[in-house]
Amino acid sequence: MALQPVTDQVNKGYTDMSILEFIVNLFRQPALFIGIIALIGYLLMKEDINKTIIGSIKAAAGLAILLWGVGFMFQGLQPIGTVLAKTVGVKPLEVTVGTSKIIRQYGTEIGIAMIVMFLTNLFLARVTKMKYIYLTGQLYLFVTWILTGIFAYTWGLSGIPLALVVGVVSGIYVTIQQWYTAKFALAINPKKDYVLGHICSLGVLITSLIFTKGGKQLERPSHVRSMEEMTLPKKLQWIGETTGLLFVLFLVIYLVLIGLNYPECLKLATAAGMHPVVWAIMQSLTFTAGFAVLILGVQLLVENLIPAFKGIALKLVPGALPGLDVPMFYVFAPKTTAITGVIGIIAQVAFALIVMALGYPYFIFAPSAWVWFHAACAGVFGNHFGGIRGAITGAIITALLMVIGQMILTPILGPIIGDYFMWGGDPDLQIYGSIIAWLGKMVTGH
Repeated sequence: MALQPVTDQVNKGYTDMSILEFIVNLFRQPALFIGIIALIGYLLMKEDINKTIIGSIKAAAGLAILLWGVGFMFQGLQPIGTVLAKTVGVKPLEVTVGTSKIIRQYGTEIGIAMIVMFLTNLFLARVTKMKYIYLTGQLYLFVTWILTGIFAYTWGLSGIPLALVVGVVSGIYVTIQQWYTAKFALAINPKKDYVLGHICSLGVLITSLIFTKGGKQLERPSHVRSMEEMTLPKKLQWIGETTGLLFVLFLVIYLVLIGLNYPECLKLATAAGMHPVVWAIMQSLTFTAGFAVLILGVQLLVENLIPAFKGIALKLVPGALPGLDVPMFYVFAPKTTAITGVIGIIAQVAFALIVMALGYPYFIFAPSAWVWFHAACAGVFGNHFGGIRGAITGAIITALLMVIGQMILTPILGPIIGDYFMWGGDPDLQIYGSIIAWLGKMVTGH
């Protein structure tokens, strides 16, 4: 049985549980979490009070802006998967539990697990050579949320044991993930002041290993052309700017969708009060605007969080670096980001269709909303080490991992967390989650 929700305890007065609820709520708000981290950093450095207050607020605001941008991009992406799923005509997976029920049923355990995850990461960063602190705030919730579903339904855990196991496993995972991608992230980041902290790391790792000869060659050969160096005819050079490129790419995708399934697109457009073509333009514009907002948030976050983090690195974990979200790497190759994100979408759809055509009995949801973000990140790493070929390979590898993850995890936990494949489907959580789920079934015999 799950722990009694914290909210049931609040009316009983200021108890220990109400304090726990406050801490849990802080961890569930990524922007507040980052603001507190920045505040601690500035205080440890004994910065001027004005800089401390303004820097902390700007760091929190930077992440809030970044997440708003991601939200706009998500709105621009979501209908693509919905329309394609109905166009293919495969019966969707029947989800009997769902991720929303998991967070309602195990809300307290997830909150405790988030705190344990952070403390485990801090401890390992302090006592090992893996000196990286995971600061992708929203993923504290995502990682513990999905792993809670996996450990609860395949290992049979609940209550405090569930919270502690999920927290410790999550903390170990994020520490190791930052470590095994750090070499490649620092090669891309000219200031070498942060690494990658994200659940798309497997695509990044495999791509980087391929194009660095196993990590031995961290510079792109001089004869290998970067995707950023691609040129267009003079009349089309406006597309070479990321905003223009993203808008055109997504407008083409939406117009193709209208051609493939006009009735479904008409239904979605009518619900939004628009003509289908106008709806296609606005969806493309929403995604493009989201990317512009995201980049603004990245800039604000870098300017205020990185200086503050030096206080934590110097006082709590000497020599530590922060692990940050994928948009922090988009800025190093914006054209590559735009192109490889779309390649990832196309590749995931192609792989899903191939798998289902070969007789796989479950529906593979593609494109999942996050494939653009994950493929774009692997594309940036691939481009840095392997140029155009590396960028394309990175996007394709990521898409393939996301399909393989669905294939493995669906038979085990499809009815439990199958809706997660629609909006998430992250490579790490699917691949590592599959291993944990299979082990759970072997141990418990269920």
